[in-house]
Amino acid sequence: SFITSINPINNKLPIKIYGDPVLRQPYPSKTSSGKNPEIECLMENEKLDHFVMSWYKQSEGQGPIFLFSHRFGKKPSYGKDVSERFVPETNADANSFSLRIGNFEKGDVGLYYCAVWFSNTYIFGEGTEVIYSDKLSALRRPAVQLLAPAPHEITTRGSATLICIAIGFYPKVIRMSWFVNGTQTAASPEMDALIDNGGRTFSTSGFLTLRAGEWQRGLEVTCQVNHETLQVPLRRSMKHTEVAKARVKGNVLYFLFGVFCLFVFCFFFVCLRWRQTVTMSNSIMHVNYVKWGG
Repeated sequence: SFITSINPINNKLPIKIYGDPVLRQPYPSKTSSGKNPEIECLMENEKLDHFVMSWYKQSEGQGPIFLFSHRFGKKPSYGKDVSERFVPETNADANSFSLRIGNFEKGDVGLYYCAVWFSNTYIFGEGTEVIYSDKLSALRRPAVQLLAPAPHEITTRGSATLICIAIGFYPKVIRMSWFVNGTQTAASPEMDALIDNGGRTFSTSGFLTLRAGEWQRGLEVTCQVNHETLQVPLRRSMKHTEVAKARVKGNVLYFLFGVFCLFVFCFFFVCLRWRQTVTMSNSIMHVNYVKWGG
């Protein structure tokens, strides 16, 4: 993960992952087979042309390095020994800026972070992992399901844990976020380790725990999943009231099904008894007929 306590330029100034403005890197990864991958960064709460925009790269096992910085409509200023294959692009209408890597090669893989200088500190995006692969056909979209808290947990522990499951995706880089009544939670989501499905796809799950009272008040909880195969994030939402209604409906259906089964059982039982009675009556009549020489 990105070093959040050290400024990669002078090792003195603190770094914020979120602040005002906010930077969003919508795709957690970008897979390329040699073409020119482009990494997007969206700015919220402020206008892009007010800031100096920068890009950083972090290779596995190493610290982040400065690639370049630039102002809107100006030429970039590159870091030491940084190739000009790294090209900035800006989109004023979308209030976004991007990094395009020309003549992409395997040595370019790594995590790329956008950044802006604001109020004597750097604000960074979440990061996008650039992956080299010649099997682009192997990319798979995740399927996402949101599971409600277990009633037993609510009654015995006083908490309510929702589970968000993402399955069948490739590549393995995925980002999961939680929203409560439309507001993103500040805490980093708890996630299980990735499950490798034979190297072809991956699966994982995330958790959000609320106090039972909060959940029962009817808060709307949303799990959002970002993956490079998705044009827009996948969102799954639920409320306690909806879950309660579904459970009541389910209980009613179970009850009706039970009544139906009981009716069928009674019907067949009565039919069986009636058949046995008729058979016995016929037998008695036959015996009497033989006895009296009929």
